Amino acid sequence: MRITLSINSEHSIELTYDQATSVVYELDDKPALADFFAKAANHPASQMRCIVARKSCLPISVLKKLAHDSHGDVVREVAQNKTALKAFSADLLIHMMNRDFGVAFELADNLSLIEDIATRDSVINFMQERGDPEMLGKIAKYYRSLTKQA
Repeated sequence: MRITLSINSEHSIELTYDQATSVVYELDDKPALADFFAKAANHPASQMRCIVARKSCLPISVLKKLAHDSHGDVVREVAQNKTALKAFSADLLIHMMNRDFGVAFELADNLSLIEDIATRDSVINFMQERGDPEMLGKIAKYYRSLTKQA
């Protein structure tokens, strides 16, 4: 995949991989750039897909595709994306955790972003069933934050 930079559509240069990842990283997470990020989500390099997976302006269809990415780091980035966490079903989030339990740690740090209560409860139940002490600590921290808000 070639990524180029152009000035007035007259002068353009092809960016190196490092330059392209830096540019994509620095670009604002704005809806006007969603189509660009959606195309960059197809980049062959997982590092580029990781950067793109952080962008909350991505369409849900692109986030779902990235949630099934072959590279675990990409899936872990999706697990931190507020748009994905607001829209994904419990089944998809649990599928992501089943593929890579590291995703569960990312989700545990972002439980408050899962707005649907039934989805959040299903995710928490899945995490609790695993019995990982660190995971249980993150869940307890989440519940403590709820009592402080009340």
